Amino acid sequence: MNARLARWLARVPPAHRLLLIGLAMLALPHLLRLPAWLALAIPALLLWRLAHDAGRVRLPSRFVLLGLVAAAVAGLFVHYRTLIGRDAGSALLLFLIAAKLLEMHRRRDVYVVLFLADFLIVVGFLFEQSLPYTLWMGATLLILLAAQIHFARHPAGGDDGPLGPDLRLATRLLLQSLPLAVVLFLFFPRPGGPLWGMPEDALGARTGLSATLSPGRISHLSDDDAVAFRVRFRGPPPPPGRLYWRGLVHVHFDGRSWYAPHHPVPALQPAELDLQELSDPVHYTVTLEPHDRRWLFVLDAPLSVPLDTVITVDRQVASPRPVSELKRYSAISVLRYRLDTRHRPGPVYLAVPDGAAPRTRALASRLRAAQADDRALVNAALDYLRSEPFFYSRQPPLLPDDPIDGFLFDSRIGFCEHYASAFAVLLRLAGIPARVVSGYQGGEPNPLDDYLIVRQSDAHAWVEAWLAGEGWVRIDPTAAIPAERILETPERLRPRRAEAGDRVQTAPGWLQRGLRRIGFVWDMLDERWNQWILGFDRHRQIDLLQRLGIDPFDWRATAGLLGALAVLALAGLLLYLRWRDRETHDPAIRIWRRLCRRLARHGLVPAPGETPRAFGRRCARKMQGSARDLERIVALYLRLRYAPDASGRDLEEMQRRVRGLKLDEKA
Repeated sequence: MNARLARWLARVPPAHRLLLIGLAMLALPHLLRLPAWLALAIPALLLWRLAHDAGRVRLPSRFVLLGLVAAAVAGLFVHYRTLIGRDAGSALLLFLIAAKLLEMHRRRDVYVVLFLADFLIVVGFLFEQSLPYTLWMGATLLILLAAQIHFARHPAGGDDGPLGPDLRLATRLLLQSLPLAVVLFLFFPRPGGPLWGMPEDALGARTGLSATLSPGRISHLSDDDAVAFRVRFRGPPPPPGRLYWRGLVHVHFDGRSWYAPHHPVPALQPAELDLQELSDPVHYTVTLEPHDRRWLFVLDAPLSVPLDTVITVDRQVASPRPVSELKRYSAISVLRYRLDTRHRPGPVYLAVPDGAAPRTRALASRLRAAQADDRALVNAALDYLRSEPFFYSRQPPLLPDDPIDGFLFDSRIGFCEHYASAFAVLLRLAGIPARVVSGYQGGEPNPLDDYLIVRQSDAHAWVEAWLAGEGWVRIDPTAAIPAERILETPERLRPRRAEAGDRVQTAPGWLQRGLRRIGFVWDMLDERWNQWILGFDRHRQIDLLQRLGIDPFDWRATAGLLGALAVLALAGLLLYLRWRDRETHDPAIRIWRRLCRRLARHGLVPAPGETPRAFGRRCARKMQGSARDLERIVALYLRLRYAPDASGRDLEEMQRRVRGLKLDEKA
């Protein structure tokens, strides 16, 4: 079977194989984002073209092809409700490229496919800009460029000639373009908004926290190991138990879900907040992955936040626009504090809908009757969670219409959202102002570099209660659950160890350590990529120009800098070309290479191992009008290279004949 397949593929012209490989590499990252029927149709079209080039099937007629395109357009419109935009437009373009292969007969059709593929490479960066994707697209561009060079060198159809020289030339061209790309990356003016993105797709399906907190949301993130953000501390990082990354503050409760305010009220400047008994400040820098929302994540309690952000009365840090690209910001926080001790919060922090959670109301009344002090009541409520059979599970059972009573008195199985929501309602019904905060807790240090990795699986929710004389105090009711009550699933009440390192591992220890180290190395590379490439925004560009002594707001100075860099690049290119021509001291070789470059424009390239005489005869057969001149030039070249009695007159004659050579295919 393998031998038959090898013989079958050997019939496909090498250039066509190269083109189809490049298109398959281009389509692969898009397939997971496409509808299932389209993700199957595109590989089918590529295989159809491959089978045709192998002589196994015929290409479809124009009517069949038009029917396929019409069906695909209709299907895309039904799926996306539009044909415009990032998702629908890229899907349509990818299908049209695959369909164009089925009517690719002339070299012009090949160029259309190649140019559309090059454009789709750029479109792909609207979805992904990570280091692996960039490397994959770089390899794809190399393959497609080599195919384009091969078809240009062989106008007859690209069916003859080796692919090695084309791949080497494509690699050399890409490497030569890197200096210009670096100059444009560093100095070309950048827009104020995202470099990659489209407004209509800004609220796509990104993972992350939601402004609505109801049982089920964070449970979906608990198994997601995607990076939420990375943090670098100035100095040693705080202990993991103090790392509460504050994100959203949920104030409004409708009986089932918690909501953050739609229009957060800005507070005083951070330095004017009522902070007392401060601990030493913690300085850190966060590199936040795009999540298409406005909120940022900081440690409690923030003293200093970025200049382009707003801190609300609930100490929620918000950006003026959604974070749709990598965002890097610095902040200062204190981990021991007393906040807002003088002013009791308003009634919104005590609001619970009438008729909601009647059994919880009764429990709150009993706790209040037994504990007149707010702090004692909070401790009694935590003791209630410890003493009663509450369990932690990431897969809790469905709750009835009243989720608070259903959780506290019926199922008693849940995760952090259940505990935070129920505990905040219990405190409110007992007369203690409370709110729910969602964010992340902890983080994983990268032992190969000095930063912390916070993943989506670290998503967490906790409670803040206002206590007289203490102000807003953080309370984590989930932490009150003993470790022996942590379950894998609610159906099988098996004890589950809290620490990931204690879980049963099936792989050998050396393999686990090796894979873990590879993961840290890759994350370090990804962090560097985010910091120096994706994080190079307009502000960092302005800072770079100012360090170079250039006013970034003076267009004349910027234009002068770009012009000077362009002149230097051109001068460097000219010096390289001159050095390449002088790389040999034999003038006969330089003249011969000049002749070969002229012949290459007509599709005549020396084959590996082909002698100058054999190459000259092959060229003479094609260029019959110039056959005698070519034969004389080859004879002179061989005489100059190998005859001991070659003279300067032979060199002058060869140079004169090459300069005056007119390549003519006519006899």
